[in-house]
This record gives sequence, structure tokens and C-alpha cells, in this order.
Amino acid sequence: MAVEEIAGKLNKQFKRVFYREEDYTELDLSILRGVKARYRTPFFTALKEYSKQPTGVFHALPISRAKSIIKSNWIQDMLQFYGPNIFMAETSATSGGLDSLLEPTGPIKEAQELAARAFGAKQTYFVT
Repeated sequence: MAVEEIAGKLNKQFKRVFYREEDYTELDLSILRGVKARYRTPFFTALKEYSKQPTGVFHALPISRAKSIIKSNWIQDMLQFYGPNIFMAETSATSGGLDSLLEPTGPIKEAQELAARAFGAKQTYFVT
């Protein structure tokens, strides 16, 4: 049985086949690419980028981007505890935001696919 045939049967576990033991540079680069691919965080990366964008929020919550908390005499400790980034990343289903949990097509879908691969599952779904 050929090496390629064995690698193909093992559920896409192998991305590359090395034919010579002396090719250490290629082996190292391949391992590093694999590690980098496993550390991708599509949803968190999209959330960080979203938090940097200027937005207009028109929903009923008064904590939009922590504006009401910053000026509050009553809940300053909440801002000190959580920090401003948690409020900068605020999004809602009604204002668009990042993606949809019901029909993901962007970073949530990619994150679910990566999670399923990590769990050894066919599919993984995120819920709140």
C-alpha cells in the first residue's frame, strides 16, 4: 500500500507526506504551519476587529460602549472590574454585529468548524 493511500484513509489527519528523513527544514516549517493553523481564533479575531470600529447603536440598552457607565456615580466599579474592552465589543442580533448563531456564514461558522475538528465531531454548534 502506498504512503499516499494510507495518509488519505486516515480522515485527513495528514496534510503532507515527507519522503526523506534529511529534510528537517521542511519538516520544521510544516509543523510550525500546523501549529499556527490550530491557534486561529476566527470569532475572537472578528470580535476584536469589530470593537475597533465606530458604530451607532440604536437598541434599548443604555450601556452602549460604556458611555453611561463612564459618567455614572453608581457603577464605576463595574467598569473598573470588567475594563472598557468588554463594552467596546458589545453587539446585538438586531444591529447586525458579527454573525448569526442561527445561520452562521462568517467567523462563527469558521469557529464551529474548527471546534468540530478539535472535538473529533462532524459538526459543532454554539449556543447562548
